[in-house]
Amino acid sequence: MQATPVDTQEGTVWYNNAHKICKGLSDKYKMPLSTVVGVVSALSPNNKWDRNILDAEQMIRAYALGYDYPKVCTFTSNKDKAMTILECEIDSSDNICAILKGNKTIAFFRGILTDGQCDEITVDGHAFNIWRGMYTSLNEVPAISNKLYKAISDAYRQAAVTINEIENTNYSPAQIQAITWVTHRRVNGVVK
Repeated sequence: MQATPVDTQEGTVWYNNAHKICKGLSDKYKMPLSTVVGVVSALSPNNKWDRNILDAEQMIRAYALGYDYPKVCTFTSNKDKAMTILECEIDSSDNICAILKGNKTIAFFRGILTDGQCDEITVDGHAFNIWRGMYTSLNEVPAISNKLYKAISDAYRQAAVTINEIENTNYSPAQIQAITWVTHRRVNGVVK
């Protein structure tokens, strides 16, 4: 309800824009789109979006040219996942998801790969705060169990149904998550 028209527009196309960026890298490096999205998703935890894309391209370029992998701004275990996706030349969504593990990272992968046209919900700390209707720093967000992740995802899916009925729209649940994420960050002054 707090979304401005700009928030709605940005959120509606967020996954579409991410998909286009990954498609561009896929074309540039002659690599399957799912592999590129897998690398981006693997490097996403605790990484700002712009840096995430830079890190992903640097890793993809290093792999394509046979260079040493660069330093990245996420956890070593996530870099290792990205390397596995690249080095094993994995092009299967199911196999990439098995490497990614983790509900949030898998949902992020599927959201980008499907151009936001899915009912997977990327439940990060911001999505958790939106769901519970309050703002806290991300350090204060508890670990999200599988049961809680499902409850939050179900709430976002139900919100999409309700919003679409009220507003006569056709947003996917992933788009609703992105619209609320953009709005939440603006309302609470969260730096991109």
